[in-house]
Amino acid sequence: LCDGIDNNCSGAADEGFNVGQTCSAGVGACQASGVLVCSGNGSTSVCNAVPGQPSTEVCGNAIDEDCDGQLNTGCDLDGDGVFNDVDNCPTVLNPNQEDADKDSKGDACDDDDDNDGVLDTVDNCLQVPNADQKDTNKNGIGDACDGDLDGDGIPNDKDNCPTVTNTDQLDTDKDGKGDICDDDDDNDGVLDTVDNCPLTSNANQLDTDKDGKGDVCDNDDDNDGVFDTVDNCPLTPNSDQKDTDKDTKGDACDEDGDNDGLSNDKDNCPLVPNPVQENLDGDALGDACDPDDDNDGVPDVTDNCPLVPNPDQTDSDEDGMGNACSTKDIDGDGLTDDQELALGTDPKNPDSDGDDLLDGVE
Repeated sequence: LCDGIDNNCSGAADEGFNVGQTCSAGVGACQASGVLVCSGNGSTSVCNAVPGQPSTEVCGNAIDEDCDGQLNTGCDLDGDGVFNDVDNCPTVLNPNQEDADKDSKGDACDDDDDNDGVLDTVDNCLQVPNADQKDTNKNGIGDACDGDLDGDGIPNDKDNCPTVTNTDQLDTDKDGKGDICDDDDDNDGVLDTVDNCPLTSNANQLDTDKDGKGDVCDNDDDNDGVFDTVDNCPLTPNSDQKDTDKDTKGDACDEDGDNDGLSNDKDNCPLVPNPVQENLDGDALGDACDPDDDNDGVPDVTDNCPLVPNPDQTDSDEDGMGNACSTKDIDGDGLTDDQELALGTDPKNPDSDGDDLLDGVE
């Protein structure tokens, strides 16, 4: 028991009850000092200090006169309409109690409002954490809180290239990403850096004339100096635009250049109509385009028998038709005039020797 008696005969009274140890009671201005004494029933020890009576709080003196454990209760030192005991800036006017970083210290008296480790005096985003202080457009406003990162006058949420200036907002492939920041402007799966038509979709990258510009965006695909819009062979060079059969398809790309119903690869006169494919001499050229139809070595234009081989061009009667192809028989004796001249008979006398036999019978 705590009664001042050595009840357990240990040689000491009230051991374990810390009798005589200093103690206090009350808070603030009401606090009083005393020592521990035995309680009335001897079961414990209690402080014999008697707290003072609370009084009206005096604001601004750092004394808790009303003894509630808080200074300046009911006071409003900064006159912002918020009592000090709940004011997050009790000495700095801030009626709205803004606290961006929720650290219980109001922005008005917090030297790091966003709690990012950068003091407000040098922070380019006062109320948005951005320890890296990144400022892409160098306008003094950090990217984290800049409504127009590239400074092109278009808000980030509406800008198709928020970090790259592009006032025109051009977006060729309509993918929501502006051309200036889109690495595939035509959305054809080929990066602009290697695309031969960066603004026109052409996944196959076809470039007929190998000029580095793809056909779909090249106004002269065959590079023959004639624009595709008027070129009768837009994919085959033909600067002369020759069109033998006048079918609007140039000879260079026309599979039937003479329009005779036969493809060029099977036509023995691909540029001269000859559907029957006559070929007297059996060479590779049809008669319609063969300069020597009888293949006798004499061009048709000077050959006196263009369809009958006669390299010697003999023309006994000098009528312009060679002996080999002449059929003229003035005297009707069965021999052509040329044959009679060659034999020495009279082409005008059917019985040159007068033996009553036609020259053609003898």
